[in-house]
Amino acid sequence: MQLVEAVIRKDGIQLTIPTDYLKRQFFAGVTTNDRAIITDENDMLHYFCKQFENFDDDAKFGRFIDSVCSEAINNGETFLEPVEE
Repeated sequence: MQLVEAVIRKDGIQLTIPTDYLKRQFFAGVTTNDRAIITDENDMLHYFCKQFENFDDDAKFGRFIDSVCSEAINNGETFLEPVEE
């Protein structure tokens, strides 16, 4: 099972996160040891959507994006040119 599907669109990337993956993350508490069983999948999905819509530059997802960008620069990816300070 693929955990996350990313599709390139004309104006960005569309991510699909399977409901079962989110449910397993709540149950496993992988990085936090906080664990729970989902009792309402629809409410859980709405909660995640609201969290994504509330992101700002310093949000968790923003830090993820920053980490991916830094990794690309450090790996010497050919689609970019590092800015020298």
